[in-house]
Amino acid sequence: FAAMDQDGDGHLTVDELVHAPVSIRHALSKYIDEAAMNELFEMIDIDNSGSVDSDEFCDGIGEIVKASGSVVELRILKQIQGIRRDLTEVKSGVRFWESQQLESQPLGHLMDV
Repeated sequence: FAAMDQDGDGHLTVDELVHAPVSIRHALSKYIDEAAMNELFEMIDIDNSGSVDSDEFCDGIGEIVKASGSVVELRILKQIQGIRRDLTEVKSGVRFWESQQLESQPLGHLMDV
């Protein structure tokens, strides 16, 4: 990890991963094509922050190594997780919007029953 962390800030960016030493890129190429390092980074960047710390990196690589499915399946699962997270945010936003709409409506129409 430290050999890839070029600026020494304790986090890897996709650029640092893509420009990692050849020996590291070669070792990672056992699990994913070297040309797809951007995709590898997206798969291990669980929180989509644009950087990974050593724990996130090791956990992500560990998941890829021990996965019974292919890297393509892992990529699809990550995309599904992202879609679920986005959907949860959208639902929350809609609920908030609905609550604001209900609060702004006068209650007089409820008495006309």
